Amino acid sequence: MEAKKSVSNVIWWCCFLECGDKIYESISEIGLIIKKYGHQLVVIGSPGDYTRYAGFEHIAVSVSLVAQGQELVEIPGASSLPMTLTSLPELLETESFWTGAKPTFETEFNILKAARFWEKSFEIMQPSVIIVWGSTAPFSRLLLRIANLTQTPSYVAERGLTENTLMLNLLGQCIVSNIGTKLSFIQSKVSEKEVAKEWEIIKNYYKNTKERNYKKSQANLGAALIAEKASGGGPKVLFLGAFDLGSGLAFRDKALGGRFARAHLSSQEAAQAVASALSSNHPGAMLINKAHPASPYDLANDHENINILNVKDADFRELIEASDVIVTPISTTQVYGFIYEKPVVTLSNSFFTGRNITYDVTEDYSLGTALNDAINHVDWEKKFRRARSLIVNLFRDEFVGLTDDVPCRLKVADLARHLALFKEYRPYQSEDAKRRLQSYRLLESFAKGRPDNWSAGRIKSLLGADCWNSIASEIVTEANHALEAELHGRIGLKQIGGDLAANIEGRFNEILADTAHALEARLQSTIGLKRVDGDLAANIEEAVREAIGESRRSLEAELESRIGLKHAGHDLVTSIADAVSDRIADSNRILETELQSRIGFRQFGGGLAADIEENFHQFLRESHRKLESELQNRIGLDQVDGDLVSRIETKFKRTVEDLILKSEEELKSAHREIEKLTQDIQKSVEKEKDYQRLIEEMRQRIKTAAEENAITQDILHQEIESLKAQIELIEGIVQETQNAHMALEKAHADAKASAEIVATWVVSYTRKRHGTSYIGAWGLKKNSEVVWEINPVKYLIANPDVAEAGVDPLDHWQRHGKHEGRSRGTES
Repeated sequence: MEAKKSVSNVIWWCCFLECGDKIYESISEIGLIIKKYGHQLVVIGSPGDYTRYAGFEHIAVSVSLVAQGQELVEIPGASSLPMTLTSLPELLETESFWTGAKPTFETEFNILKAARFWEKSFEIMQPSVIIVWGSTAPFSRLLLRIANLTQTPSYVAERGLTENTLMLNLLGQCIVSNIGTKLSFIQSKVSEKEVAKEWEIIKNYYKNTKERNYKKSQANLGAALIAEKASGGGPKVLFLGAFDLGSGLAFRDKALGGRFARAHLSSQEAAQAVASALSSNHPGAMLINKAHPASPYDLANDHENINILNVKDADFRELIEASDVIVTPISTTQVYGFIYEKPVVTLSNSFFTGRNITYDVTEDYSLGTALNDAINHVDWEKKFRRARSLIVNLFRDEFVGLTDDVPCRLKVADLARHLALFKEYRPYQSEDAKRRLQSYRLLESFAKGRPDNWSAGRIKSLLGADCWNSIASEIVTEANHALEAELHGRIGLKQIGGDLAANIEGRFNEILADTAHALEARLQSTIGLKRVDGDLAANIEEAVREAIGESRRSLEAELESRIGLKHAGHDLVTSIADAVSDRIADSNRILETELQSRIGFRQFGGGLAADIEENFHQFLRESHRKLESELQNRIGLDQVDGDLVSRIETKFKRTVEDLILKSEEELKSAHREIEKLTQDIQKSVEKEKDYQRLIEEMRQRIKTAAEENAITQDILHQEIESLKAQIELIEGIVQETQNAHMALEKAHADAKASAEIVATWVVSYTRKRHGTSYIGAWGLKKNSEVVWEINPVKYLIANPDVAEAGVDPLDHWQRHGKHEGRSRGTES
């Protein structure tokens, strides 16, 4: 048996997304993979129930360092990390933006306590990698500073610029992402042809994906409503607000990592500026304003010549598709702007700023000018080509796909294998990851004043045996005095000092004697207890028996009146059973009469259940005969006797085999056509090369003739003109050949797509047959004239959704296609 690998390393992953966010499923998947390589993933972040995630341990903390410091009662001892003094100004500045904390002594003191605590926590757990979610939150900045000073590998993780993707890099898109990228993005290494092909895959995936990360963004505003509101005939401009703290808009004039929001303090201020610019330069325009859920606001319409529409729960993709221009500081929505091929105006240092991709707003490039250029599509084609190239490179090299269908090269398993490489990054103590995590829990309980989490053995080992015994003796003596005083007040303990247990026992005996006398008096009044002295239990038993006798006599009288009890005074249970049997017999006779009128009940006497079963069997036999007759009329069922299910299955298999044979014949025909088209394409390429060689030969002849005989320039000029005309003719032929080549490629692709559609139907139809029981009716007779109305294979090619569904093409045409006006597949 293979020995279980020890888990000796720790990886920190800080994440403050809401508990239950889909990202935790991916993080858990990573944790399960790296645990096989000896790593324990520890997620530090928002409180919540994370027990369903098996891939990581969770530590709940606040994003605010001040809030963390306020929880710490005891400050851990000095740390070897020289970071608190150098980091305090940066952490204080970040804290003030996130929580509004004032730069007071109390704020600084709480930040220092939190920093000291996490220095100690780092020394205890010794993580080999530190990953933080985002880089602007106070706690994230603290962990990044610890990683920097200890030379621990660290990454900033964020959602990718599109759904179901993750970005993991050294700096994070929120700090200096516009310069912290690969130089290969300056000049893409991917050819234009490859970019175009991969761009279509990315675009189609995100246009057609049904899943949404933000569940509230499901309401469909729709292009129709926007068109109805846009009565002025001007451009439709969509403003998508940001989470101001997270996006950096609130960091104007604050050099945090060199990030600036150049023009505006908030999303609302930026939206008002956009409205003013549209009012001045584009009367009749429509401004669609959608604020970020974390920074909500409504934009007032202070301009009479434009229309402003505030939306909240609309899907931002629907809004982008219905708009002409997108204005936003958010990199994510900028990507979707390009997916829907809409010009994008940026308001802050987004991922795309400075790349000649978006219309950037800077100090020397006003918002009005940027809007005008975007609305008029100035240099739009060039910007769009650069955007496509950059986004394709991101999906190739930067984004990690969180699901298998995302068109990314890297997946979750690739990221996990990368993190697993850090196993031997630093030497560790002999303790494994579990023990170090337990030590952290002890540190936390001590620092937060929760010593009840400490075991007695742990405390004794820390204090020493002599000190432990001395303290324990004092604690026991003081506890006994306190207990005696408490017992004197509560139970009237009379003796103080001496044997505490004996004193308590004596007092309890007195209380028991008093209690017994009080109990006898109470029982005398409640249940008629006659004897007060002697055995109290025997006295109570005698009184209870007398009470039971009286109760039985009352019960017999009640049952005689309710269910006709006849034998009072005998065995009460037997008498009740006889009365109930009489009632059941009467009820059965009534039920037989009711069944005779409702379902033709024929037999009486004997077991009622057996009679009902026989009647139902007869009813089922008649139903089977009717079903066989119906199937013989509808699907040509041949046999009348035998197992009905087997006969239906045999008929179904024969029909499927016939369709598969027809599909195979069509596939062979399609393959022959593809081979023919491929040969034609090769011939066209060879002919194109011959034309190119002829053109080059003629050009060489022109050049040679001009050098050898300058005297006959006039004559040569005429010949040259003639040759130019021939060259133009040949170039025209070459162009036609290229067009024919492209047409052949398209025909090749169409033929291939048709073959794939038919193959998809065959696989889906076969799987559907073997995966489920057939419970429907074909609704067609054998050799029906429907076969002549449609060509089944061509019908599937003309209607790929039918092929993908794996349904019978003949049945679909008869039931739906004919009424929906679908193509029959018989056209040439």
